[in-house]
Amino acid sequence: MAGQIPNEKTIDDTIDLMKEGYLYIKNRTDDYHANLFETRLLGQKAVCISGEEAVKIFYDPEKFKRNGAVPKRIQKTLFGENAIQTLDGKEHLHRKALFLSLMGPDAQQHLAQMVRAAWEARIPEWEQKDRIVLFDIQHVKKKTPAGEWRAFSFFSIVASQNAENLQNVNKQVDKIKVQA
Repeated sequence: MAGQIPNEKTIDDTIDLMKEGYLYIKNRTDDYHANLFETRLLGQKAVCISGEEAVKIFYDPEKFKRNGAVPKRIQKTLFGENAIQTLDGKEHLHRKALFLSLMGPDAQQHLAQMVRAAWEARIPEWEQKDRIVLFDIQHVKKKTPAGEWRAFSFFSIVASQNAENLQNVNKQVDKIKVQA
């Protein structure tokens, strides 16, 4: 078997992927004692990779392209259109820098304080209700600069509360200097 890529012996592994989620690849690479294996997902041949070398390959912009790789129905329901997972080149690096800037302890503490203040401000409203469903209230409708009503995550609005409007958020993303 030396030199051969391990292969899942199932007709299709989509259900197992759905059941196991993020552990799907790790479980199999552990079982196979290998950093890659072949399987079938949604009826298509797929090669799953893991480990440090796989990360280098996966993040090499010459080898993988994000834009157009995720079907629109997934973008609309899972990531959101124009999410970082769908961007390439300068756009991706700018958005990545924005997210990484939120990862430091000071930024996380500031974000937590903003979320707490926003939730505490809604307590009087919630005290008037018999029942509160957190999933329902964490999404709110907001008018975009173009005048359209859209549903936004409550947390994304809180995180951008210092911006005058959603267009300013995008302008600020473009201003971020990417560290080489």
